[in-house]
Amino acid sequence: MFYEILLNGVRVGVYGHPQVKNMHLSVTVTDDGPEIFASGVCAEGGDLYMYNWLQQLVSNDDVVTIRQTSDTNASPPQTKYRMQPRSGDKP
Repeated sequence: MFYEILLNGVRVGVYGHPQVKNMHLSVTVTDDGPEIFASGVCAEGGDLYMYNWLQQLVSNDDVVTIRQTSDTNASPPQTKYRMQPRSGDKP
């Protein structure tokens, strides 16, 4: 599952993974203002990983567009954490 994110019609990047379990595009407020960020849980080699891709400042007037894409050349994650399995979790 891969998605393209555009900010005011300009491509910010492609985010995703061949074995994504779930993905999120969220808004957070920092000292610099509101930011959008993309994250997801992905399976790799029998383990689950939390990926964080995008952090982009936005303003009240910005338009964020998310659309599915066939482009699988995803931007590299800014951070990648191996998750501890819980009872019943399957990658």
